[in-house]
Amino acid sequence: MLKVYNLEVYKDHNFLVSTDKILVHNTCWGGDFFYKGIDGQKTIDHIWDGHSFAKRQSGKSYFSSQFSTKDKIKDLVSDARSRSRAHHDAGVLRDDGKRVFQVEMDDYIGFDQQGRKTKTITIIEEDGRYNNAFPGIL
Repeated sequence: MLKVYNLEVYKDHNFLVSTDKILVHNTCWGGDFFYKGIDGQKTIDHIWDGHSFAKRQSGKSYFSSQFSTKDKIKDLVSDARSRSRAHHDAGVLRDDGKRVFQVEMDDYIGFDQQGRKTKTITIIEEDGRYNNAFPGIL
């Protein structure tokens, strides 16, 4: 029988385990998302309200209609961040302490602020958790 543990470490969900140093990732979206110190659901609500196809606004980037639910946007953000971690992308640290990641996806994910199709998603993290995400670059 093999014992399995579920661990959570502040600011980092990647672990090297065993003497073989196997890299593992503990996925728990609720712990990875937050907005202004509020829980994960408020963060995904913030992303949805500002950048969903259903609520698109002139001059703002928005996700394409294939990301028609909050869960689909959550999955996209988590997938993009996993890709950046796999490439050891440390992002860019801003003066306000937030870290910015820009990840190129395989397919178009939405439209940037100028209304052009984009494969790039920008993710902003604060204290190691997602604070915001949107199609295009800053």
